[in-house]
Amino acid sequence: MAKVADKIIIGDYLVPKPEGYAGRLTTFIEYMAGAEHYRNYKNYLANGGIYHLAEKSGLNIINEIPTESSTNHIVVLSK
Repeated sequence: MAKVADKIIIGDYLVPKPEGYAGRLTTFIEYMAGAEHYRNYKNYLANGGIYHLAEKSGLNIINEIPTESSTNHIVVLSK
């Protein structure tokens, strides 16, 4: 397989989800997206989010960039 990129940049929810209004709003938005979507969101949080997926896929998180929102961040991954 050909190599496409050295790094992957992902905007992602923070895990664990922050307490407070922003965390509750995020949960509400994910709930309103539908039952299957909400079930997948809860599963994603329960399984450790991007940290678990990176480890499982053999990728390393080389940088985490906070955003203005208290519920997400930008993650840079590399092999």
